[in-house]
Amino acid sequence: MIEDFLFVSAKIYAFAYYFIKKITGYRIRGLGFLLRRIKSPKIIKFNDKKLFINPSVISSYGLNIIGISQEKETQVFLDKIMHGLVKYGKKVDFIDVGSNIGIFLLQMSGYKIINYLIGFEPSIGCVKAASQTLKLNNFSSFKIFNNLVGSQNIDMFYSNDLDPQSASIYKSKNNKNSKLLKQIKLDDNMYIENLSKENLALILIDVEGFEPEVIKGGIKMIQEKKPLLIFEYNKVSKKYFSLDDIHSILGNEWQIYRLRKDSKLDFEFNKTWNCVAINKHSIYSDLLKELNLFKL
Repeated sequence: MIEDFLFVSAKIYAFAYYFIKKITGYRIRGLGFLLRRIKSPKIIKFNDKKLFINPSVISSYGLNIIGISQEKETQVFLDKIMHGLVKYGKKVDFIDVGSNIGIFLLQMSGYKIINYLIGFEPSIGCVKAASQTLKLNNFSSFKIFNNLVGSQNIDMFYSNDLDPQSASIYKSKNNKNSKLLKQIKLDDNMYIENLSKENLALILIDVEGFEPEVIKGGIKMIQEKKPLLIFEYNKVSKKYFSLDDIHSILGNEWQIYRLRKDSKLDFEFNKTWNCVAINKHSIYSDLLKELNLFKL
């Protein structure tokens, strides 16, 4: 009974947080404090689907508890891309590196043209949360790996006691609670190797600055499948790599854009959150023009 009251209070506070930030730009504190009082699993509605709340990683849910995506522009962008791909008559495989609690996996599971979902997430609590959410929505064509992803198949020190939303290999290096966790390359993952070459692919990478290493470890697959590639590039990422680093890995056949707040693309890289890389000879290059998603 007390937990139900706390959860309702957290939802009310989340609405307050959302509207105050939207109107004033100010981020009020305290939502995490309320959420961390929740100790029992819950199932809530999220965009007409079911979302499993795993209390062990409750801080990862944030505004999701009131049905609001924490990366709205990415969600809308993916929706436009998926609707646009229908006419091509091809299946799509979605690879989510740093899948957290599985919000984007859940979103993509709703499309009939999705063939398979593959997630990678070092937090076992988030892996369990995402897996349970997909099962609750009767989606079975997925596999989520409890691994780090990089340019080598090695064991790396990683701390699972950090907040999964902002945890990274870099932060874990100086954490006394870090333990060895297996890091794998996308190119050496059996599930990815077995995906049909006829399918289209979308890749989302959110690994707090480790994005170049992930791309290096999957470069063979990326050059073969020419996926739409979305990667995080914000004030945290910029401490560890530049867009020139990404460009040098991908090559001249790729173009990088900023993903704007209105879910369109441009070259204004001074203020970014996510960027999008597109192979100039891929289906996506033509599709984005057809969908009028460039704001250049």
